Order: sequence, then C-alpha cells, then structure tokens
Amino acid sequence: MLSALAYRSALNAAILYGQALQTAFDLHRFDLRRALHLRLPPDLATELAWNDGLSAFLAQGLDVAVSYQHEPASDTP
Repeated sequence: MLSALAYRSALNAAILYGQALQTAFDLHRFDLRRALHLRLPPDLATELAWNDGLSAFLAQGLDVAVSYQHEPASDTP
C-alpha cells in the first residue's frame, strides 16, 4: 500500500516536472537557437522541420546539415 502511494506521488511529481520543462522550452526556444548559433526560422512549419533534424542530431548524433550564424564580436562585454 505504501509503495503504491509512493509510486503515485512520484508519478505526479514527474508529470508536473515535465509540464514545467515543456513550458520553459516553449518560452525560450528562440533563445536556445541563438545560443546554439542557429538561424531563427521564418515560420512554424520550417521551425518544426528544423527541430526534427536538430533533435535527431542531438539525441543520436545523426548527420544533419547545420548552418551556424555568428554575430560580429563586440568590444564591450
């Protein structure tokens, strides 16, 4: 009985954590692309296609054509 209660509590905590992580990712997905020096997508369909390729690259190390975009270096920090 106690193990079932502990499992259920752990499951609820995991669901809430997953929702918080998804929200954070949704809010900061363009910041992530900038941090990875990747171009911002022009529309949602392109973003979804690019994200599929990026996910495959990060998860499995698959060969994906990636184009980096570096901003000019500035003299001020």
